[in-house]
Amino acid sequence: MSWTDILSGFAAAASAVAAVAAYLASRKTNETATRLGRIEDARHKAELLPQFQLSSELIPDGRTQVTVKLVGPSSLLYLDAITISVRDDNDDRDVRDGGSDQIWGPVRLARGIDNASDDGRSIHAPKKMWITDTRKFLFERTTPPRDSGDEAASWWEHKYRNEPIRLSIKGHRDESTWEVAAEVDQGYSPLDQIH
Repeated sequence: MSWTDILSGFAAAASAVAAVAAYLASRKTNETATRLGRIEDARHKAELLPQFQLSSELIPDGRTQVTVKLVGPSSLLYLDAITISVRDDNDDRDVRDGGSDQIWGPVRLARGIDNASDDGRSIHAPKKMWITDTRKFLFERTTPPRDSGDEAASWWEHKYRNEPIRLSIKGHRDESTWEVAAEVDQGYSPLDQIH
């Protein structure tokens, strides 16, 4: 074996090591770029977090009408749809306390109106909502769990008489979904901007 053969073999081995090093560096660069892309996507999504303004009005039949207005950010322009869900007074409440369809709060969405769910927990409004657009939702009083006894109605009324309506508002646009927790009084008082 000549020196030329030895040098050629050494050069081939060095070339292979350099190729592996370049591959590993390229892979690390791609992983970093992917991570940075995810961070940038998350930042952009956070910048577009919808801002809502809520107000409520007690209507003559005793139900509450809640108005939801999309107020920002201006860069969002619109949402394809929103989903409103009624939250319980205690998110950790055991579903055995009245069943999974029991709402532990002052109101539920009026059943049978605008495609509200049968249990009055949620409604999906698929119509496009531009900045400054409003949607109105009708709520009715809740009742205590069926098996709670004779005195439950007065206890229930006393407990929830002045409690706020607790909502989750999901804004949908293209492949993105944002969720915002909000509260609004049962009657006439509008709350400040929610975001």
